[in-house]
Amino acid sequence: MSDVASILETSGPSRSSEVAARLQTLSGMSPEAARQVVSRAGQPIMKLKGILPKNEAFLYLESDYFSERYIDNLTEALRVTGSAYSYALDGLAARGGAVYLDEFSVISGLADRQKGHIPNSAIFQRLVDYGLMDTHETDRGPEISLSAGSGYRYGHSYMYARHRAESVLLDAFSQWLKNLGMVSCDKVAIRGDDHPRTVGPFKFDLTAPSYLSPIATLSGSGKRPGFVFADVFSDSRLDERHVAYFFRKLKSISALRNIGRVLPYLIAPGFSKEALRLGRELGVIMATPSNLFGERLGQGLNDLTQTLKNAGAVVAKEPERLSMMIDRLADIEGKSGNLRGILFELFTAFLMRHDGRWISLGTIATDPATGKSAEIDILADHGVTDRVAIECKAKVPGGELSLEEVEDWIRRIPLWTKWLRDIPARQNANLSFQIWTSGRISEDALRRLQKEKQMRTKVEIDWKDGQAVRDFAKSKKEKHVTEAFDHHFFRNPLKDIITID
Repeated sequence: MSDVASILETSGPSRSSEVAARLQTLSGMSPEAARQVVSRAGQPIMKLKGILPKNEAFLYLESDYFSERYIDNLTEALRVTGSAYSYALDGLAARGGAVYLDEFSVISGLADRQKGHIPNSAIFQRLVDYGLMDTHETDRGPEISLSAGSGYRYGHSYMYARHRAESVLLDAFSQWLKNLGMVSCDKVAIRGDDHPRTVGPFKFDLTAPSYLSPIATLSGSGKRPGFVFADVFSDSRLDERHVAYFFRKLKSISALRNIGRVLPYLIAPGFSKEALRLGRELGVIMATPSNLFGERLGQGLNDLTQTLKNAGAVVAKEPERLSMMIDRLADIEGKSGNLRGILFELFTAFLMRHDGRWISLGTIATDPATGKSAEIDILADHGVTDRVAIECKAKVPGGELSLEEVEDWIRRIPLWTKWLRDIPARQNANLSFQIWTSGRISEDALRRLQKEKQMRTKVEIDWKDGQAVRDFAKSKKEKHVTEAFDHHFFRNPLKDIITID
């Protein structure tokens, strides 16, 4: 075994400069001789080029490829050399190790197009090619995650909980900014909106122009707005590595011309002392939900994340926890109805827990033949004999379930059926698919449902409008749930403070 191979066997995959330095120490070679030995090294020594700064190579043994120490050492090599790739990996780790693809440009710390810098698309592809990230297809589009060898483990239940809780947090923060008059109310953009959400070339979870005096500037054409922007995290205590991607974006924006002044927010359940110190040096407002909205609502947002992680068990075993969480969240305002949809799913799951049913929320069904997937809002089992898959459509009081929504639901039933039939323990179960709404069902949608029900002989379909859901709750003698349902969906959802565009 060569000297270089022996070093890699002992120390694991390493930067070429580190291997050369060890050669000097072990054999007394001159720096130039050591560099020559490293550059000429051949199999079983492999070289990864083009990912480290200054054209440095990353060396590893064939037997180490994609091992845990390969991934750990390469990640650390990227970090200590200040590689652009490290910001993306640490930003991904801050989100629990997995995000939807359209979130990658938020947490990468890089722009899609910025002169003299590697674009996001190239960063993404190289990280996948080098085995540091994986991709997965879902009905919401591609997901990306840190590779399995990185030590991070995630499941869809975590992704489902984090993403949905952050959508509610963004709703709340958006309305908080509007209430204080900090931003132009009709120009606030948050994750999920059809908007680029950029300041300069950089993408954020929330962006909004602001005419506040400390931010706006005067120009020849009048008052020029500055920008408020924010990234949010629902379930992570962030350290200095996690926040580095955000600071990189901020520093790059500060160096750009014609952007104007900015007010940056970073919102998470907690921060390390070093992360707070670095953020304050850069003028970043590092806030927790409790700092912004008060302890009661902050605790409610935390409860929401924890509940969504294992909602089936919560609604079955801790119904009082659900009631307490709903009470704490009642003060949230928001334009997109994210909280309303979540509450309706939790109400429905709570009602379906009767009769000894096992409940799961946000189950992903995937057709192995095509790779296509579709999410089942609520999947309820009654032993091995019956399975019910429920689609939930929350509406404002007076809102209607549309024909388009019904057609979209019907189109997904064949995929769900195939997936459910492929599960050996449930192959002979009676399947039924239901669509529940907190509002009314439009006449054309109802006619379509009735026609579809008559046509089906092997798999039953059914539906419930808001009144039927309320009656179902009443029949189960769930008085407090019925009252909460009335409050949020019949009379004045979220205390009449949600506005719908």
